[in-house]
Amino acid sequence: MATDLKIYPGSPFIEQKFLSGRDKLKLFELHPTDFKSLSGNIDQLGVGRQVAVAREDGFEALKTFLPPPARRAMVLCDPSYEMKSDYGRVSACMADAVKRFATGTYVVWYPIIPRPEAHDLP
Repeated sequence: MATDLKIYPGSPFIEQKFLSGRDKLKLFELHPTDFKSLSGNIDQLGVGRQVAVAREDGFEALKTFLPPPARRAMVLCDPSYEMKSDYGRVSACMADAVKRFATGTYVVWYPIIPRPEAHDLP
């Protein structure tokens, strides 16, 4: 199956495949062009309101969803890391998220590149 892939589908599409019937997926994209692209791609999935895309800063928006009403959640933090400050924002965001919702599951995507901030993040 995975060996049949010709392109990496991206974390939103991977996450959507693991949703069960009542699960919800909230996606945040701040960049206008990327938001438009992501929204269009998600619309093609035909999953209705199960997946929502918002043009917001995900680091800030996450605060409004924790703790979730269902008292269970998985958070995937997958920033662009185009700005060096993203590394520090990831650490601060995850620390705040764990304070708000200690029993959540948190996953952070980070690049393995020759940049000191990338090596310091884990």
